[in-house]
Amino acid sequence: MLGICRTSGEGLWSEVCQHVMITKLVVSYLSGETIETSKHGELRAYFDIDTWNRDGTLIYTDLLWIKDFRNLLRTYGFSEEAVNTVDYSESGMQGTQFVSLDIGQAFIRELSPLYNFTQNTLKTVEIAIELG
Repeated sequence: MLGICRTSGEGLWSEVCQHVMITKLVVSYLSGETIETSKHGELRAYFDIDTWNRDGTLIYTDLLWIKDFRNLLRTYGFSEEAVNTVDYSESGMQGTQFVSLDIGQAFIRELSPLYNFTQNTLKTVEIAIELG
C-alpha cells in the first residue's frame, strides 16, 4: 500500500465519502521517447477495489481525493512544482481499478533515479513505467 486518499462525495461522478487505498502507480504514457524528452504523460493510480467498488462510479473530479493524492506525492519527495502538474485526465480515460491523471514535465523529470539521488531524498515510491 502506498497510502490512503479520501473522497468527499462531492465529485461529479460519485456522492460517496470513502477512504481509498492506493496500491501502485504506473506511468502508462509519455509524450516523448524517454523521460528526458517527454513534456506530459499519464499516471495511473491503482486502488484496492475493496476500498472503492462502486458499480462503475468514478473518483474523477473529487477535490478531496486529488488534494490527498498530491499530498501523498509530496510525502514521497516530489516537489511542489512537480505535484502541481498532476491533475485528473479526461473522464473517458478513467478506469474501474485506477484513477487516470495527467502529469507534466516537472513530475516526469522527477521520476528519474538521478534526480532522487542528487536531491538526497530518502523516501521512495514504486512507480512502474509500462508504455506501449
